[in-house]
Amino acid sequence: MYRQIGIGFKKTLKIFDKIFDEISWKKCGIIAYKDVIYESSKMYIDSIFLQLALAKVLRRKGIIAIPIINDDHEFIQREYYNMLINFLIKNDFFPFYFGGETRIPETIASFPHVTLSISWIEKNREKVAKIVESLCLVQRTIDPEDIDTESLESLGEFFVKALGPPSLSEQLKEEFISDKLRLTLDAIGAASAFLNPYALIGTTVKTLWRTIGVILKRRSAELKAKFEEWTKNLQNFFSKKKLQKILSDEFPEEVLEKIISNNIAIISDAVRTPYEVFLVMLVEQLTEALREYSEEAPILFITDLSHSLLRSEYFRKLLLGENLNVVSYIQTDGLALKEEYMSFVERFMKEKAIIFNIAAEYFEKAIKGLPYSMKAMLLQFFAKIETTKKALAFVHYDAKKGWNFEKIREPLLWYWL
Repeated sequence: MYRQIGIGFKKTLKIFDKIFDEISWKKCGIIAYKDVIYESSKMYIDSIFLQLALAKVLRRKGIIAIPIINDDHEFIQREYYNMLINFLIKNDFFPFYFGGETRIPETIASFPHVTLSISWIEKNREKVAKIVESLCLVQRTIDPEDIDTESLESLGEFFVKALGPPSLSEQLKEEFISDKLRLTLDAIGAASAFLNPYALIGTTVKTLWRTIGVILKRRSAELKAKFEEWTKNLQNFFSKKKLQKILSDEFPEEVLEKIISNNIAIISDAVRTPYEVFLVMLVEQLTEALREYSEEAPILFITDLSHSLLRSEYFRKLLLGENLNVVSYIQTDGLALKEEYMSFVERFMKEKAIIFNIAAEYFEKAIKGLPYSMKAMLLQFFAKIETTKKALAFVHYDAKKGWNFEKIREPLLWYWL
C-alpha cells in the first residue's frame, strides 16, 4: 500500500501543479458526493492525500498552506494512521496534532500539539460566545461575561454549562413548540398552556394537569438520565486534564515558526465532539497570530469540512470572509438542502473548483444561469467520470479558463517510480 500511496501522491502533485498554476482566487472547493477514494494495484488516492498534495503544491508557490485534516472519514481505520505517519515523514511534512485525544491513537497524539491561547479567549469573549452559540445543541444566548478565564477549572465549567442540556423552559421551547419535532396535539396544547396562562381558557384544569403530568413523568423518567449523562460527558471533555492538551497561556511561537517554514499538516479528532468550538477558534487564532508574526506572509487554509461543523453559521461566515484564502473539501451526500449550505457550496465553486461528483441539487444551484449547451457539456463530463477506467477523474472549473475534464492516471507500468 505504501507504494500505491507514493505513486498516487506524485501523480496528484503533477496534475495539481498544472491546475494551480496561478493563485488569483480567494475560495476553492474540492467537491465530492461521497468521500473520494481511488484504490487499485497500482495507485491509491483519498481525500486526505488530495489535500496534502494541494498543500505541498501551494507551498512551492510561496503560500503558507495550512491543511487541517479531520478523522471523520469512513476509510480511516486503526492501521490507516500508520500509513499516514509513514507518508508524512517520507514526504517532508511536519505533523501537528490538535484535540483532546478522544479517538486518535497514541502515535498521532505524540505529535507536537497546536494549542489555543487562553489570553486570546479572554480578549475575544464576544467572539467566543458567538462561536459557542453557533455550535450549541440548544438554542440559547451566551453572555460573554460568563466566560471565566481565571483558571482551567472555571473555563471548563463555562463550557459545560454553555454546551449543556436544556433547562426546563428550554425543553418546553425546543421539544414541544419546535416545528421540527412531531408532537401530539395534546402535548402541544399542554406545553402552550404551561407557557401561556391564556391558553387555559376552555381547558379544564383537571385535563390540563393530567396531560402535563404525563409529559413531566416521561421527562423525569427518560430525559433526566440522558441529561445527567450529557453533563457528565461534558465534564470529562472539559476537565482540567483534557483542557491542558488544548489550551496554553499564549499561542506557542515555535509553532508559528514551524508553520511558516515547513510543509505542515494538522491532524485533529475534534469533529463530532464538543471540541468543535475549539476548531473554529483555531482558524481565528492562527490567522491573527500568523499575520502578527509575519504581515506579508500569504496564508491559505485547507479545511476538511464535516457536516457537523458546517452547521456553525459563525464558521461558515469566517470561511466565506474575503480576507481569508480558503480551500474547502466538502462532501454533498447527506448535506441538508438548506439555502445557507447551498450558498456556501456555490461560493466555493464560483472562482475555482475541483469536482469529483456532487449532489444534483447542489450542482443545479451552482450552474444556475448557464446556457443549456454548457449544462449539457457538464453532464457529459460527469457521465465520463463514471465510466473512466484506470484513473481518478474529475471536473475542473476556473473562472478565467472555464470547465475542463481532468484525470489522475495510473502509471502504465508498475515500475513507473
